[in-house]
Amino acid sequence: MCAFLTKFVANVRSEKRIMRYNMIALVTLSVLCSFAALHGDALSTKIDAASLWCFTEPVARDVSATFQFTVTHGGKLDINAQIFDESHRILDSWSLASSGKYVVKGDSSNSKFKVCFDNSMARFTPKWVSFSFHHGQHPAAAKVEHLDPVERQIQALAARIDDLQNTQLRLRESEKNHRATAEDANERVLLWAVFETVALFGMGVFQIYFLKRFLERKTTV
Repeated sequence: MCAFLTKFVANVRSEKRIMRYNMIALVTLSVLCSFAALHGDALSTKIDAASLWCFTEPVARDVSATFQFTVTHGGKLDINAQIFDESHRILDSWSLASSGKYVVKGDSSNSKFKVCFDNSMARFTPKWVSFSFHHGQHPAAAKVEHLDPVERQIQALAARIDDLQNTQLRLRESEKNHRATAEDANERVLLWAVFETVALFGMGVFQIYFLKRFLERKTTV
């Protein structure tokens, strides 16, 4: 009897250990998949000068989707953008913006949303834009009481990863803006230094020429 109980306890411990390993593996795999999905949603495109580029995004009913964009390269890192619902009504617009964010929600009358990037204000400079549409979970599938502890933990990790991605995008945008400001300041300092050098050289040449003419006239007199 003691041998049977010992074997039973060992089997229970082994099953618990296996379940624990399976839980860790499942959580790790879900986190990796969430990272891949979050980074995979971001797309980049080139908007040529004096051109308009649009795309549509379907959104399921009762599901929220977050649209974000950032101008990563070109000119002053600015572009015009608009987002429309299915009835072509403007939901939000950005003028000469380097980034933007808007949350849409699908319903019976709005299941497709249209986004347009307008670079018509630039004559020669193309712009590179990175954008994403991150879809949330369906409310029926996201109820906490319908989830087991592992799924709750996975859902919490996915939400944290989403927050981390948004923070990372904001930091990248801030870094690019600071870099553009620093490069613009360096360029202005360089141009001012060149102007000062040319002006100083010109003043020196003028003074030498004027002094030479003055001495020649005085010698003649």
